[in-house]
Amino acid sequence: MADKSFWSEKKDKTWLKNFWFYYGKMVIIGAIVAGLLIYGVVSCARTVDNDLLVYYMGSEHLDTEVYESTGKAFVELIDDADGKHGENALCIDMVISDNNEQATEMDMMMNTKVQIEMAEGDGYLYIMSQKMYDYCMQMEILEDISKYTGDETVTYGIQINDNKLMQSLGYKTEQPLYMGVRVQNKNRVGKEIFEIKYNNAVKVIQYVYNNK
Repeated sequence: MADKSFWSEKKDKTWLKNFWFYYGKMVIIGAIVAGLLIYGVVSCARTVDNDLLVYYMGSEHLDTEVYESTGKAFVELIDDADGKHGENALCIDMVISDNNEQATEMDMMMNTKVQIEMAEGDGYLYIMSQKMYDYCMQMEILEDISKYTGDETVTYGIQINDNKLMQSLGYKTEQPLYMGVRVQNKNRVGKEIFEIKYNNAVKVIQYVYNNK
């Protein structure tokens, strides 16, 4: 009588060999995808949700220290939107070329990123070149801030080139720079976390306006 344990062992080894031959690559790819998903979930869990996002959409490059100093200068003015990590402010560099004829592939990629951020991003405070300011006006995505600045006429942005506070943060450019507040996305109106982020942007622009 044949030894069943011998044949079982033989069968198991053959099955495993065949399985690895046909499905080995899929197993490896699946393991990599699973690892990336786990890493993504953990990273998201650890990511600090910024209560104020400032988008710099100028045509001139600024020193890295300018963006860092911007976050530090405004963080004390804002409220904690998610109630988890305390107040956090971040300024994001999104330099866009004002010359369409000389725009590079990188410029076009950045322009696409800007379009996405304008549509779906959490940033409500914009620092813009003249071209971007005009574009935002054309697209009607800037808030009338006269009710916050006390201006008697409709105001969609303030020019910051001569503003002492913004100059002290490093915003010294040859081209005009404007600061404005993005209108709230309709699907986010009434949702507390986005209301707080919007109000944080309003607080900052009021502060900048009053510290000329």
